[in-house]
Amino acid sequence: MNLNIKLYFSLLLFLIITLSIFPETVILKSGKSFKGSVIDQNIDYLKLKDKEGNVLQFQRNDILKVTYRDLDEKEVNKIVDVANQKSESSANASDELNDDLITGLMEQNKQIIALSNEVVSLSRELEKQNQRIETIEKTFKVAPKRIRWGVVARSAILPGLGQYHWDEPIWGSVYLTTFLGALVHYNNSLNDFQKAKSDYQNDFRSLIILNTGNAGIVFNFFDKNNLSSEYKKTAKSLNTAADVLVGVFLINLIDSLLYRADKDPVLTSDGKKTGLNLKAEVYQMDPFALSSKPQNFSSGNVEYKIGYTWVF
Repeated sequence: MNLNIKLYFSLLLFLIITLSIFPETVILKSGKSFKGSVIDQNIDYLKLKDKEGNVLQFQRNDILKVTYRDLDEKEVNKIVDVANQKSESSANASDELNDDLITGLMEQNKQIIALSNEVVSLSRELEKQNQRIETIEKTFKVAPKRIRWGVVARSAILPGLGQYHWDEPIWGSVYLTTFLGALVHYNNSLNDFQKAKSDYQNDFRSLIILNTGNAGIVFNFFDKNNLSSEYKKTAKSLNTAADVLVGVFLINLIDSLLYRADKDPVLTSDGKKTGLNLKAEVYQMDPFALSSKPQNFSSGNVEYKIGYTWVF
């Protein structure tokens, strides 16, 4: 036990003597070095007492290294060089890291730009596809159909007129020309029938008295078969023409009763609807106009304008 105590005190005495013989060396990042004894230190600063007894205070951020031995100038420079090399290598590594980071960011930016361009291209293509779909839907859209009484009324007045009104010019032309042709044929057949009827009813030449000498008076009747045959023939032709005329009218009327879908309104260049239009304008008399007659502040007139608009 006494031996251990003696050994402990011997070591303590040796350390004290050693520290007193070999002072600490403080090396700053700037390359300067100071020798002395450290008398106080914490995380912010370090106080050193040099050989002359001056107390020096150093900030921890400015200190490169603290050694607890006396270093000469050569050793101090070596430590500073090693620290500078480490700093340069760290700076180079940091620069390389920054370069790699910048290169990665640039590559990522390129990918983002390419992706955004692709998204824009896809959005445009999608818009085109939507337009195509809308066009196809408009083309093949089945609109609700119903009887158009406007077409029926116009077709009843004149065959083909209703079809023209509903933008069906081909069928309108067919019905109109067919009806007019049948009407002309009926008129010609009627004239022929009336002429044949007049000839048949007004023929007084059938009874003629001929004297044959001593044979006496003989009544000779002309054969009226030719006139009767012509009369019957024209009557039959008239009936056929009437059947054709009525048939064309009925077919046109049946066609006008068919179900039709809504039609797109036809507009002129200035936005007016085609067809018949009626406009009424009210004009108020100027109550302050010079006149010898007494003024009536409620007097005025109404002007009606009627017109028809079409598209060539």
